[in-house]
Formats: sequence, structure tokens, C-alpha cells
Amino acid sequence: MANDFTYESKIPWKAERKANTLVIHCSAFDLRPYFADFAANGLKLAEYDLVAVPGGVQMLTVAHYIAKVRVLMRKWLGFLVEHHNLTKVVIIGHDDCSWYKDFRFGPIHIDLKQRQIADLKEVAAILREEMKVGVDIYFAHIKDNKVSFTRVS
Repeated sequence: MANDFTYESKIPWKAERKANTLVIHCSAFDLRPYFADFAANGLKLAEYDLVAVPGGVQMLTVAHYIAKVRVLMRKWLGFLVEHHNLTKVVIIGHDDCSWYKDFRFGPIHIDLKQRQIADLKEVAAILREEMKVGVDIYFAHIKDNKVSFTRVS
């Protein structure tokens, strides 16, 4: 059966476009436009590489229960940093993350936001050490039908 559907983008191709930043965040569909708005308007990133997976950087932590996934994620990120000459990584966590709510950390009474912040900091240290890049950490807060992004130190 032939596929007769073709879509041609209205955006002109520009081979000379370059990015120096990698953004990593959760793949939550409902937050995607807010992440993009923050990258474009909050961080003023005209171009950036993107990795969006459930839970964002959580898969890079030592706590992740599948070591093969952690190793693969680090290889993907290392590839992007090396082959795209990236010098900076922005990692973003967010309130009410379904991955973190579903993921089994052990004690039921764990503070998920505190766990996410700890994971963001752990991964930032890993990326700085292993990939020799600058890392900025942000957390997206959802309140009063608004999404705001705060730098995590």
C-alpha cells in the first residue's frame, strides 16, 4: 500500500545553524510548550539540542534501577556534547512529575520535589565531571494556572 502523505515544512533549511546548549527535561506533553517558551524566551536560546524523556535526568542518576539505561543515556549525551560541540547543558525538573510519582524509590513518605532536586544536583555534578560542560539547573513550578521556572543552586 502506497503512502501518499507528504508534508513540507514552511521553515527554510539552514545548514549553518549551530547550537551550543543541550536542554534535558521531562517529556510530559502538557509542559512541552512551557519548556519551549522558557528555553526561547527565558534563556534566550535561539538554537539548542533537546533530550526529553519521562522523568528528565532521573535516568542518569545512580538510583536508577536499570544500569543499562543509565549507561545508554550517558552515551547519547556524550555523543551530542562531542559531535555538536556543546559547551552547556540546561536540566529542568518540574512539579507533579508523573514519572517520579510512579517510580519506586522505597519509603512511601519520600518528598518527591526534594528527591527531584537532589537528582538534578547529582546529574549536574556528573555532567560537569564526565563531559566537562557548564550546567544550569531549573525547576518548573505550577501554581495559579501559571508555570514559572526557578534556578536551583
